[in-house]
Amino acid sequence: MLRRLLQLAVRRATASSAELAHALGVSTALVEPMLEELAQRGYLRLFAPGHAQPCERCPARAACLYRSQAPVWVLSAKGQGLATDTADRLP
Repeated sequence: MLRRLLQLAVRRATASSAELAHALGVSTALVEPMLEELAQRGYLRLFAPGHAQPCERCPARAACLYRSQAPVWVLSAKGQGLATDTADRLP
């Protein structure tokens, strides 16, 4: 399922956890750790508008204007390279 999730991410380039979970037919609780695993492997990164760090670690979290918005995952440079290399091979 991790591979399917990465294929979806490559196709979409930007997606929320909920969008990806819906596309896979699973819960966001299942998808979120998988997204974190793909981020640890360098394929994805969490997009935080106006920030370089994830919301969980932000000292201004309580006052943040973006706090109520769903997290959005984007392809990293490594993920974009994968998208370019495998675009023709993805089903």
